[in-house]
Amino acid sequence: MPNPVPPPFLSIIVPSAAPERHLGRLLRTLLGEPGGPEIIVVVDASALPSCLPPAGPSVRFLCTGARLGPAAARNLGAAHARGDILLFLDDDTLPAPGLPSSILHAFARHPESAAIYGSYDDSPEAPQLVSQFKNLQHHFVHTSNPGPSATFWAGCGAVRREVFNALGGFNRIFAEPSIEDIELGMRLAEHGYLVLLDPSLRVKHLKRWTLRSLLVTDHRLRALPWCRLLLERRTLPRQLNLGWRHRIGVLTAVLGLPCLLLAPLWPPWALVGLACWAASLGCQFDFLSFLARHSGPAFATVSSALILMYHLNAGLALSRALVAHTLRRAFARCRVSRPAAAAASQ
Repeated sequence: MPNPVPPPFLSIIVPSAAPERHLGRLLRTLLGEPGGPEIIVVVDASALPSCLPPAGPSVRFLCTGARLGPAAARNLGAAHARGDILLFLDDDTLPAPGLPSSILHAFARHPESAAIYGSYDDSPEAPQLVSQFKNLQHHFVHTSNPGPSATFWAGCGAVRREVFNALGGFNRIFAEPSIEDIELGMRLAEHGYLVLLDPSLRVKHLKRWTLRSLLVTDHRLRALPWCRLLLERRTLPRQLNLGWRHRIGVLTAVLGLPCLLLAPLWPPWALVGLACWAASLGCQFDFLSFLARHSGPAFATVSSALILMYHLNAGLALSRALVAHTLRRAFARCRVSRPAAAAASQ
């Protein structure tokens, strides 16, 4: 009688640039899980700090040796992992009870999948309005789009190790927390691998957002590099926050801004601008309804301003990316045409 195939072994990889903040809570949660998964913490710094939390025998600490970013830190952890499945978690999250086992069960239910990722839960820890809004937005987008996906999320996402190694892991060009996981998901899809979004796989986000950090992160570290990536790859998925309603929401928000700015010159422009912004918010009616049910009508009303800022931020990023992309292509054509013209004249 043949020996039964052993279940896959799970390695959990956690990059951490500030282990003194939340890492201890995450490790205590993971060490309480049955099955004893391998846990690899990669400190993204020049040396391991003395304030590292105590760890059990299943935890290893590695160091990047310099500040390289989460992409390089995750790659280092994956290079030392022994598991068949690599589960990436951010160090400012707390996994739901039984998450490691749920990850393995998800791969068992979907043996054809190369990667599976989850979502934030609907009870973020930071009580501030901006923190609640940002995390609930992520939760709503992910829970509304289960199934096959053309992206990936490393806050709570798992990949088969042989696939991860075959694609070379995360792109180290991203030296800050940015869209390195999205880029990996796009490569997975381009190579024909199946990526699944399973919203039942949840973690609690511990991060505290401010309005400034929200705007800077959404623009400089998310929307702008994402638009550049889409233009370079010449692709535009329709999933998550790239669906038609999101696109129309961004367009109408952007169109409404100049109309409102021109209103002092011709008052009817104000009505046009307000109508555009109303249409932009209408594209987010499902999300606003969710916020009203979850946190009350007052919270949803205030969140309308944050949604408009989110749409305007995305529109600005797209405009900047389009201009830069057009200029790069024009300069590239000039560099090609000059040698050709010189050769023709000889």
